[in-house]
Order: sequence, then structure tokens, then C-alpha cells
Amino acid sequence: MIAGEGTEIIERPVEDCWGFVLDFERYMRADTKIARVDWIRWDGDRAEIRYAGKLRGLPASTTVQVIDVQPHRRIDVRSKPGTPQHAACRFHGWFTFDDLGDGRTRVTHREEFDFRPPLRWLVEPRLRDWLAEDTRHEVTRMKELLEAGA
Repeated sequence: MIAGEGTEIIERPVEDCWGFVLDFERYMRADTKIARVDWIRWDGDRAEIRYAGKLRGLPASTTVQVIDVQPHRRIDVRSKPGTPQHAACRFHGWFTFDDLGDGRTRVTHREEFDFRPPLRWLVEPRLRDWLAEDTRHEVTRMKELLEAGA
């Protein structure tokens, strides 16, 4: 398994930070791994999203993921069981949002990829350091965009 994590204190209310992550057209500016969103289907606090991605700037397969939300506290994103992508690589990403008061929010974001052999031996060494760095930068880009009023 490989993982990346980033934390920032963002000078915006928790509702703004949480809403920004769930507005995928806006969030693509922070998460450069999202190339295109094909659809998103909500059912209460759960959704499925289909999108095309990029890893290290290279096209990745289109994937379907499941999103679970706890309003203004947490967002979990997982690869959808039963899909070819889930069979090759289990994904779990999450955000936590801590309201610090005075319009400030601590946002922590983590992404984990667990590739199956033989992909594990081929892909993980090439993505490990990149993912760790990219996830930290993703949260920093989110901070910059939100604080600039994006």
C-alpha cells in the first residue's frame, strides 16, 4: 500500500471547505489527478462518481468510486467493489474538517492505494514518493484557492 497525507489550516469556515471538496468542477483545480467527471449520482449522504483520472500526469483508467459524507465533518471516498478498478487496486481517500472557530478550518486529507500483485511491484515504487508529495500539495492548492475566494 502507498499513501499520501496533507493538513492545512484554511482561513475559511468549515462549510466552505467541505462544500469546495464536493464541488468537483471546482475541486479539480486542487486535485490534478481528476481529468474529467463523467457523472455523479447522489442518494442522501452517499454518492457514486465516475471520472477519468491521471497519475503522475499520465492517463489512468476511468473509475467509479463511492462517496460517503458526514456533513461538515468528514468525506470518505472508496473504490467501488465489483468494478475492474477495485479488483486491480483498492482506493480509500478521506477528508476531515475541524472547525477551529473564527472562520478557520483544519483540513486533513489522506489517500491510500493498495495495488494487487503484479501491479503492486510495478506501480507502487513509481508512485510512492509522488503520491506523498502530491497529496500534500493538493491540500495546499485547496487552501490557496479557498483563501483567494475561488
